Amino acid sequence: MASGTKTQVIKGGHYLRISWESVSDTNTNTSLVTLRLYYGLSYSTSSIAIGSRSDAKMTYDGVDVGFTANAINFSGITERLLGTTQRTINHNTDGSKTLSIAATYPMRATLDGTYFASVTISDSVVLDTIPRASQPTVSPTPVELGSILTIQTHRASSSFTHKLEYTFGNQSGVIVENLPTDYDWTVPLTLANAIPNATSGSGIITCKTYSGATLIGTKTVAFTVNVPESVVPVIDSVNITESVAGFAAKVLAF
Repeated sequence: MASGTKTQVIKGGHYLRISWESVSDTNTNTSLVTLRLYYGLSYSTSSIAIGSRSDAKMTYDGVDVGFTANAINFSGITERLLGTTQRTINHNTDGSKTLSIAATYPMRATLDGTYFASVTISDSVVLDTIPRASQPTVSPTPVELGSILTIQTHRASSSFTHKLEYTFGNQSGVIVENLPTDYDWTVPLTLANAIPNATSGSGIITCKTYSGATLIGTKTVAFTVNVPESVVPVIDSVNITESVAGFAAKVLAF
C-alpha cells in the first residue's frame, strides 16, 4: 500500500491537508485510491466555524468526485476531517502510475478580513508499480543436453499464463504455451547441432506473460548447456593416406 500527504496554508494558522492511500489489484492492474481532506489550525489562538458544504469535490486525474464536507467548529492546535472519497485508478500497461489529485473546499468564509470563496489543494503522487510481466528463472545451470531444465515463471497473478520460447545458436522454437506456473523442459539433444565445435553453449529463454489473450510483457533468462559424453565424438585412431601413391617412398629414398 502506498500513501502520502500534503499541507497547504490558507491564511495565518489555517490550513488544508489532503492525504491519500492506494491499494493495488494485480489482476486488474488498478489501484483503489482513497483521498481524505482535513481542515487544521496550527496556532493555539486560532478558531474556525463553518457549516457543511454539499458542493465540495476531490479530483483524480481530472475526474471530479463530489462529496459533502463536514461542518467544523473548533479552536486551538488541531484538525478535523472534512470528507473522504474513493476511486479506482487504471495503471499504465507496465504497471506504473503517476496520479494528479486535488480537493476543492468551498469555504465561503472570511479569515482575518479576507474572504475565501473556495480553496483548492493539489498534488502529483506516484502509486506503487504493479508487477506485470513474469521474470523467469532456470535451474540447474548449466544443464546437460537431454536432461530436465526447470523453468519457474514467478507470475504476479494467478490468472496469468505464459508462452515459453528458446533461442540457441541458429535454433529456436516454442517450449510450451498456456503455461500457468512452472515447467520442466527436457532440453533436446538436437541443440548439439548448433555447437558442432564445442562441448557447451548458452541460449535464451523468452517468457511472454498473458492476461487472457492480452500480452502483458516479455522477459528473458539465459541458460547454459553441456553436451554429454555420449554425444561428444571421440577420435580412437588416425589413418594417413597418401594423396599421391608412392610419393613417401620416393622422398625417403634420398
